[in-house]
Amino acid sequence: MRKLLLIITVLFFGLGMQAFTQDRQISGKVTSSEDGSPLPGVSIAVKGTSKGTTTGADGGYKIAVGNGASLVFSFVGFDSRTVLVGTQTSINVALANNTAELQEVVVTTALGIQRNAASLGYGAATVKANELTQAKALNLASALQGKVSGLQISTVNNGVNPTNRIILRGNRSLLGNNEALVVIDGTVV
Repeated sequence: MRKLLLIITVLFFGLGMQAFTQDRQISGKVTSSEDGSPLPGVSIAVKGTSKGTTTGADGGYKIAVGNGASLVFSFVGFDSRTVLVGTQTSINVALANNTAELQEVVVTTALGIQRNAASLGYGAATVKANELTQAKALNLASALQGKVSGLQISTVNNGVNPTNRIILRGNRSLLGNNEALVVIDGTVV
C-alpha cells in the first residue's frame, strides 16, 4: 500500500512539473505605430534565453515560450519593446520610430581593432539617414547604390524576391565570393 501511495505521489508531482514547464505557442503581428504598416524582419527574442524568431513579410510571427517569459521586440530605426507574456496567446505590438541620430561612427577592422573614422588610413564613407530615404528604395542595399564610392550593388535576380550583390572596391578573387561582409549590431546580414 505504501509503495502504491509513493508511486502515485511521484507521478502526481512529475506530471505537475511537466505541465508547469510546458511551452505555449505565441503568435501576433508587429506594426509601425506611425502608420500601422506591418514590419517584416523584426527580431523577437525570449528574454534571458537564446530562443528567438523574426517576423515574416506580413509582420506576423510565431514563437514557443514558457510560463513567465518576456518577449523583446527590436528593429533597426525603432525603439525596442519588452512585453510580458502572462496568459496571452496572441500579442500584437506597435513599435515607435527612434528619431535619435548617430553621433559617431566606429569602424571595426578585420583584426577586430576599433578605430575612429578620422584615424583610418583608408576611406570611410558616411551616409545620412535622409539620403537613404530620398529615393524610396525597396531595401537598404538599393538605397546605398551610388552613395558610397567603390561600392558596387547589383540585383542578382528580378523575380518575386530579388537579392542584391554587394561588392566593395572591386573583385579580388577569381574563384571565391567577392561579396562584402555586412554586419549590423554584431549580426551577419
